[in-house]
Amino acid sequence: MGNSWRKRGKTDGKIDWRMSVRAIYNLVRALAKPYVGAHFEYQGLEYKVWKVKEIVFPIQVGADNCSTRIADLLDNKGENISYKNGNYSELTGLYWIWKNKLCCRGTGDGDNRQYYGLVQYRRMFDFSADDLLRLADNDVDVVLPYPMPYEPNIHAHHERYLKEEDWNALLAALKELQPEYADAFSEILEQQYFYNYNIILAKKKIVLREYCEWLFPILERAEELSVPRGNERRDRYIGYMGETLETLYFVKKSKCLNIVHAECRLIV
Repeated sequence: MGNSWRKRGKTDGKIDWRMSVRAIYNLVRALAKPYVGAHFEYQGLEYKVWKVKEIVFPIQVGADNCSTRIADLLDNKGENISYKNGNYSELTGLYWIWKNKLCCRGTGDGDNRQYYGLVQYRRMFDFSADDLLRLADNDVDVVLPYPMPYEPNIHAHHERYLKEEDWNALLAALKELQPEYADAFSEILEQQYFYNYNIILAKKKIVLREYCEWLFPILERAEELSVPRGNERRDRYIGYMGETLETLYFVKKSKCLNIVHAECRLIV
C-alpha cells in the first residue's frame, strides 16, 4: 500500500508572521528549491524566501562532566566553567555565551546578531516571528519571563533551596563587589515577584554583556565564601543565587532599561 498527497501549491508557502519562529524556519526549508518556495506579501508585492538562518542553537551544558554528546555546541570548549555545572547548572551555558560570543568582535562566522540570550532544558520563550521583529523596532533592551508570584516573599521561597549560610555568603559578596546592590538586596528579598529559570534575551553589547560582567564575579566570590565551598558540593546552589541576582539586577535597573516580559513555555 502507498500514500498519495496533492501537489504543493502557492498557498502552502504563505508565511503568517504570527507563526512560531520554528514553524517559519521549517516552512522555508521544506519549500526550498525545487519546490514552490515560501513567500509573504508586503505593500502589494510578493517576496520569496528561499533561505533562513537558524536563530536557536542548542548547547550542551556540563559537557565536561560526561562523555555523552547531545549537541554540536559544548560548554567545555573555549573559555568555560563547564566543570562547575553541578552548582551553576544552566549558568555554565550563559558563561560560555559571555566569554565566547559577547566578548569578541564577531566570531568569524558572520555573527552580527543584535540579541543573545539563554533558555534552558524544557523552558522556552513563547515568541512568534512577529514578536522577534518588534524587538529592534521598539528598541527593547531585555526580555524576561513573566515574574512568578511567591508567598509570602522571595526569601521564604528560596529558603527551601539555600541555607542561611549561603544567603550570607551572597550578601557578603555583594557588599564587597557591588555595595549599591547590597543595599537593595534585603528589600528585593521581601518582594513577592521573582524571575525564575535564569532565562533572558537581551541586547548583545550593552545589556547582556554588562549583566554577565556584573553577575559572574559575584557568583565566583559567593562560591569562595560559602561553606562548604563550591568545589565540595553539587546542589545547584549557585544556579538559585543566579535567579535571585537576575531579579535584583533588573528590578534595580527597571527605570533605565526598556524591559518587556514574555510567556515561558514548558516543553513536555
